Amino acid sequence: MSGETARADLESALAAYARQEFGQAALLLERAIAADSGIGARHGVLLAHALLLAAPWSKIDALLPRGTNALSATGWLDSLFLARPVGAEGRPVPWLACPAIEFLEARITPGFRVFEWGSGHSTLWWAERAAEVRAVEDDPTWAQDLAGRLPPHAGVTHLADGPEYANAIRRFPAAYFDLVTIDGKSRAACARVAPEFVKPDGMIVYDNSDRRGERDGIAALDAAGWLRIDFFGLAQGTLYRNCTSVFFRDPALLRRGSLPDDFRSTLGPTCAQALGE
Repeated sequence: MSGETARADLESALAAYARQEFGQAALLLERAIAADSGIGARHGVLLAHALLLAAPWSKIDALLPRGTNALSATGWLDSLFLARPVGAEGRPVPWLACPAIEFLEARITPGFRVFEWGSGHSTLWWAERAAEVRAVEDDPTWAQDLAGRLPPHAGVTHLADGPEYANAIRRFPAAYFDLVTIDGKSRAACARVAPEFVKPDGMIVYDNSDRRGERDGIAALDAAGWLRIDFFGLAQGTLYRNCTSVFFRDPALLRRGSLPDDFRSTLGPTCAQALGE
């Protein structure tokens, strides 16, 4: 097969994927990758996604008690196809480990003030739940796109990575925020600045804390006396596990939230809730 034919197969595969014809997309991608290893390097993950999405999910759902297939009921499969994190109702959710989302969701109050280093679908999610959301983003294109989708009580500022990026939070008073998220650039520097601007009963969320490069930032918060819970798990639409760490100072945080039976997650019901048990 010529390189030109392989590229034509790739284009056809991408079009089939967009039409949600995942079986056809997988066949075309496999053929293109067999002919051109460079295509595999660029699109191997997409092939893995196409193979998974090509499964007969409606039949699988029909074989299970209604609403208990977590891959479809939570929005995980939709997130995989869309390449962006959405929840059970198709609304944006943070690209955090799912157990961390549900821990945070149970502790949010309408008066929350949130600051994010690194913006995204989490900014939209927080904007639906908090009184004020301020984000800093190093990608100018993404910052501009997101800014047009945010309500008046939320905002995103573009700042390139550097000293100003980590210090962007300093324009706010000390102990101003209920929650600060570290999920962008210069994370260790952000971790050293963040504690001053979090309320005594507030939280710091540190995503991808399992990365070796984040050891200094995690260690700085540990050394400052913050308590930490590490949430390991899948994020929406990903096939891999990662870790999101939540730091806090007030142990009363662990006593907040509803009873498990009463809690309703943006990621959908548990098996027992779906069955009405």
